[in-house]
Amino acid sequence: MDVALLRPTMASLIGRIALVADPAWKAALAQLAAAADAQMKANDFAAAEDAIANLLAAMDAPPLGQAAPAAIKVTYAKSRLAWLATRQKIESEIERLRGELNTAFAGDDAFSGIDAAYTQFVSPVLAALDERLADKLDEATNAVDAASRAKLVDEAKAIMQQYGDYVASAPVIAALDGNPIVPLAIRQTLSVTLTTLAKVMN
Repeated sequence: MDVALLRPTMASLIGRIALVADPAWKAALAQLAAAADAQMKANDFAAAEDAIANLLAAMDAPPLGQAAPAAIKVTYAKSRLAWLATRQKIESEIERLRGELNTAFAGDDAFSGIDAAYTQFVSPVLAALDERLADKLDEATNAVDAASRAKLVDEAKAIMQQYGDYVASAPVIAALDGNPIVPLAIRQTLSVTLTTLAKVMN
């Protein structure tokens, strides 16, 4: 492993340890992480690399039977709920802006078609940021073996990448956030959620 990658790798592993539900397994992993951290502080990077390898091996094959799969399932289930909650929040903000527009232009014949036009304008957002991720995480939660679970998680990560690309480039999101009527932060909300979920699933 490149020495420059040791610290970010450790940071990612510590984040994974924080999500472990079983106290005994979590404590064992924390001890391995502490050993790796001590080697890095001593600038013994070869030993640190070995310690990180031991930590990775312990995570992939924990000595406590079903502790790791159970914790992983909880993580994926929580991630699924987090995505659905974020999606619901975005939908709520879009509808809040719709309500303000309808109120602002009520009775103005020149804007009689504003509701239909708004629907057409915003419909691509929730269509692009659909429930595929939630469905894939549900499948990962219920996977019966590690190989199937890993494949499903890779597919979930690919979906998240698609979402991230859309969020970063979609003009409609920029237009919604920049509207002068209701302050919105759709791009920020989505970016924070996707970044958090990506860290959890590393």
